[in-house]
Amino acid sequence: RAIIVGKVLAFASTNAWSALQQLPLFSGSIAMSFTAVFVSFIGMLWLWKATDLFREWYAHRDGHKDAFETLWDTQTEEAENGAISLTCSFLLVQTLRYAVGGALPDQDGGETRLHTQLECLGLFCIGLLTVGSVVCVGRWRN
Repeated sequence: RAIIVGKVLAFASTNAWSALQQLPLFSGSIAMSFTAVFVSFIGMLWLWKATDLFREWYAHRDGHKDAFETLWDTQTEEAENGAISLTCSFLLVQTLRYAVGGALPDQDGGETRLHTQLECLGLFCIGLLTVGSVVCVGRWRN
């Protein structure tokens, strides 16, 4: 159940913060669209800290934190980490697509126009750089 609730949280978070990115303040320029990524990150960190404080208070109200409360805390933190990762990566990709294509995709990631071959090449190169970065970081950590 925790995994399903975590996925629902992640997609709800992505939808909410993507709606923020669509506001005229953030959709007016690439720089402001990128700012929405940081705003969402800081907002979610604040929210996760508040919920963590609540969990700790609740778990320790009887004087100790038992195994089930520890499991609850761990599973919830994993769900929160997944939500923040999915949300920020989605918003970052939206911003990169805006930078390459000149138009911010809609809240669900859809676009109404076709990209030129040069734009497609740019998006492909960004994808290759991302994969290369992930591989390098993975090898560096090991």
